[in-house]
Amino acid sequence: MSSKRDLEILFDLITELEKLGCFEIKTKEEDRWKIAKEILRIIEEGKEDELLEKTSGRWL
Repeated sequence: MSSKRDLEILFDLITELEKLGCFEIKTKEEDRWKIAKEILRIIEEGKEDELLEKTSGRWL
């Protein structure tokens, strides 16, 4: 199970990437927390293929 710190690190990473213009859509803080939680859930469950599907392969 991931820790609160893991969630905070992922949130911070998403926030910094957004500031750099790495995403097509601007998000609110609440949205970034939801995204971070969903990414951690997918990783914990070993469903990385689901993450790839949700992001349409744009990170490759």
